[in-house]
Amino acid sequence: MDKKLKIIHLSYADKHGGGAARASWRIHESLLSIGVDSKMLVWDTRMKNPSIFKFFKGKSEKLKFFKFYLFKFLSQKIIGLMKSNNTTLHSINRFGLITAKNINKLNGDIIHIHWIGSEFIKIEELKKIKKPIVFHLHDLWLLLGSEHYPLNKNDERYKLGYSKKSRHKNHKGIDVDRKTYIRKNKNFKNVKVNIISTTSWLNSYVENSSLFNEINSIVIPCPIDLNVFKPLDKTLTRKVLNLSLENKIVLFGALAATSDQRKGFHLLLDSLRKINNKFTNIEIIVFGSDTPDNAPDFGFKTTYVGQIFDEITLALYYATADVFINPTLMEAFGQTTLESICCGTPVVAYDYSGTTDIIEHKKNGYLAKPFSTEDFALGIEFCLKEELKEQLRENCIKKSKNYEKSKIALQLKNFYESI
Repeated sequence: MDKKLKIIHLSYADKHGGGAARASWRIHESLLSIGVDSKMLVWDTRMKNPSIFKFFKGKSEKLKFFKFYLFKFLSQKIIGLMKSNNTTLHSINRFGLITAKNINKLNGDIIHIHWIGSEFIKIEELKKIKKPIVFHLHDLWLLLGSEHYPLNKNDERYKLGYSKKSRHKNHKGIDVDRKTYIRKNKNFKNVKVNIISTTSWLNSYVENSSLFNEINSIVIPCPIDLNVFKPLDKTLTRKVLNLSLENKIVLFGALAATSDQRKGFHLLLDSLRKINNKFTNIEIIVFGSDTPDNAPDFGFKTTYVGQIFDEITLALYYATADVFINPTLMEAFGQTTLESICCGTPVVAYDYSGTTDIIEHKKNGYLAKPFSTEDFALGIEFCLKEELKEQLRENCIKKSKNYEKSKIALQLKNFYESI
């Protein structure tokens, strides 16, 4: 690759903004580690880093926040005209905080687009970008209407083209999903689309999408720094975190872990109650959420540690746990699942969506039948078996090597070259 080739990443937020933002930052960082000229254009940034572009300085900061709150208010009003039982995030990208003119000024050779929901850029602006575009799927918004995830695994509107007939019978009001899909179809018609899916599950949606006809697509997983997320001595980590040396620690975490229904917190409660009378020494730790109002009684000692921004502290929690549980109903990739595996801690998840690329059933974790809380409980019991502890740990470490950041960066570099 020509060393002067310049990659510009578009991401709504930097690494502090949730799973997709962390993935985008790690991809950018992995490219820098192998000498690629990589820069990020980020709307919501808390970092002072020379590789991040920030358009708004001084007085224009006030304009930035005015636009943000105005566009958020207007888009939510429009989305509210649709009565849907799909509780996932919706983005219409009707207004746009950043324009194609902003992007073209950066003179990138390839524009690598990550998570751009919540009015980051207007859909109509994408066709005005002058350089080749790579869409990196961190959810399914690009292939759907305004929703970031389909209603359920049987929702096939993305295949059928969001016709009036394909609308879900219990959805009322203006079909904002369909109107957003039509705008995408109109504006992506003459755009050569290159797509990176982080998992084979995502790529299956790409292959069946009615939105794109000519697609250059590939599966490349998210990278991770194995110098940070690595196995550590549990006795040491528990002393550092002031945790019991005798208890079996069950870890659960996600951004908005207790409030986002897609994260499966409501299913987790039932699963933990099913193992309540089989263990007396379990301690549950929840990160990504403060203690909720009317916190549920799992039947075990439960500690909520809030959102953890420091990756070293986060890695300590993974390494100290006996099992990480991810009851999500639908996951594009599974950053938390990968982080846990890399720290040598097995993961229990449902046998559906992106996490199935990371978890090998009964080797480095357990894939429960979707969405059986009873089988999920059996998975927790399986991973807590003392006689399987070392084998599960070894298999986790072996799997983690597939995601080493320089290895993934080289795959990305080769894909850029193919474009």
